[in-house]
Amino acid sequence: MPRRPPVPPIALGIALLFACGAARAVAVAPTWLLSWGSLGTGVGQFQFPHGMAIGPDGTIYVADTANHRVQKFLGSGQALGGWGTLGAGDGQFNTVDGICVSSAGFVYVCDVGNSRIQRFTTGGAFRGKWGSSGTGNGQFDLPVDVATDALGNVYVADLFGDRIQKFTATGVWLAILATVGPGPGQVDGPSGLAFDAAGNLYVTEWGNERVQVFAPDGTSLRSWGSAGTGEGQFDSPGKLTVDAHGNVYVVDVGNHRVQVFTSDGTFLATWGTLGSGPGQFFRPLDVVVDGEGMVYVEDKDNNRIQKFDVTATPTRPTTWGRLKSDHR
Repeated sequence: MPRRPPVPPIALGIALLFACGAARAVAVAPTWLLSWGSLGTGVGQFQFPHGMAIGPDGTIYVADTANHRVQKFLGSGQALGGWGTLGAGDGQFNTVDGICVSSAGFVYVCDVGNSRIQRFTTGGAFRGKWGSSGTGNGQFDLPVDVATDALGNVYVADLFGDRIQKFTATGVWLAILATVGPGPGQVDGPSGLAFDAAGNLYVTEWGNERVQVFAPDGTSLRSWGSAGTGEGQFDSPGKLTVDAHGNVYVVDVGNHRVQVFTSDGTFLATWGTLGSGPGQFFRPLDVVVDGEGMVYVEDKDNNRIQKFDVTATPTRPTTWGRLKSDHR
């Protein structure tokens, strides 16, 4: 839920090749594999999904926002069920947003309209809740994303509260990691959270148009990004993820694309244009990577999930670097 509606810019279509760290080389633009979903209320349909997570077994969980439910899928797009209805009771939702799966196997869901976090088993059994509307400790003003660290602590991006709050696995309030501002260690409209293998927390900020990285002790390590349409710039960055090689994938909502960076913010690649065809996006909002390196992008306003292979061998001779073509 943005502080302001993203304005569709002139879309840039960029095909790139890059080396993802020392571990391996990856070809980008990625190979489009498949998509699933359409506008509706049936199984496998969506109404403007706002969050996505992937479990240890590769199951994909989608926050089906206006249908007030969570849906589960295989990586092939096969539906596995789900849970949730409109309401304020246990296991009910009023507008679902960010979602994550902890290493202990619990699913945490941002229940935005009810200003709370709900906790479930991977089968959808209710296991707890916390939060209310407000600005006090443990209260929220549009909780839009959630992530867990290796110890099971839960971090919540409070979009209009302009802060990140930290809780135990069962919802006991622990700390405020960041408060409003443009400086290091401050945030403005935090919209996405993701941890890397070292326990560093990556945060996207709508208001500051950047990615900021926090150490496990809460110290701000670095940030990158600015408003714009160029490489490493954003128009309302959405949610993000970090893959097993430390590469950071950021959904650039208003620019209708995904951008990829090293862990220190060095620009690596981007793909996507405004549209509804394969590999095109209409205000994408989330991205996850599975254990095989397949990338799933939540294409929000097209009401679908798209799957890409970024590990494919290039189909044409090239050298490491960037090959760019603009479509204006």
